[in-house]
Amino acid sequence: MHWLFLLIEKRVGKAAYEMTFAPQFDVVILNDNLETAKMEAEKVIKDFFEK
Repeated sequence: MHWLFLLIEKRVGKAAYEMTFAPQFDVVILNDNLETAKMEAEKVIKDFFEK
């Protein structure tokens, strides 16, 4: 199970790095709940095309 801890630790580190790019984007969708993230993404896309 030590490998699982290392894998999670690596992913969290990568996510922290990825979040440093957030200010470069108009929208940031946090994928902590798949259904909510999906609805937010659909709304962002719909709003973009309706401009």
